[in-house]
Amino acid sequence: MSSALTSAGTPTPENDVQIRTVAPDLSPDVVVHLEKVTRVYQQDSVAVHALDGIDLEIRRGDFAVLVGPSGSGKTTLLNLIGGLDSPTTGRIWIAGTETGRMSKAELSEMRLRKIGFVFQEFNLIPVLSALENVEFVMLLQGQPEAQRQARSMALLKELGLQGLEHRRPAESRCACATATSSTRRRPGCRKAWGPATKRSAGSSCCRWWRSAPASTR
Repeated sequence: MSSALTSAGTPTPENDVQIRTVAPDLSPDVVVHLEKVTRVYQQDSVAVHALDGIDLEIRRGDFAVLVGPSGSGKTTLLNLIGGLDSPTTGRIWIAGTETGRMSKAELSEMRLRKIGFVFQEFNLIPVLSALENVEFVMLLQGQPEAQRQARSMALLKELGLQGLEHRRPAESRCACATATSSTRRRPGCRKAWGPATKRSAGSSCCRWWRSAPASTR
């Protein structure tokens, strides 16, 4: 592997951060639960209501799509679910954990181990190969090198990128493999950003996700 990856940083042991579970009444199958979530942005003296009283529940194995015009709040909602932003009011649970009660370190740990992101522009690391990009999350998790490489190769093969592992990443399938590498099973919650004009960017990922057995999600 390149020195850029092997010197990426010190792995974070899984038990370094204790994430608190505060919603015991939720079913274990519920991976996303929102109650009356709002998000208000202040632009000068104008309050912009991006989200207004959102209730939402997504269960393990569900395939959910947010559809709406530009400016309707899709990205805002995804940012809140992913722990990248906080609601103005309301409560959010991810896999039984209320994000509003979590520290910044706990939110980072949740994103590292429970959530996979496929961004509109993919946000891959251009100086790393496709294989190294997929491995990178597992490196941060402290997984052994042999395990990282085996899983990365399997994911790239599953997405039709066998033989291209050492090329620079440039497409959605590599981003999908990177987003899915965070757990041995598919992440409890995976999010893809992108308008209709980027439909091709997510189509292969969507087909792969929908064709996968529910037991592996």
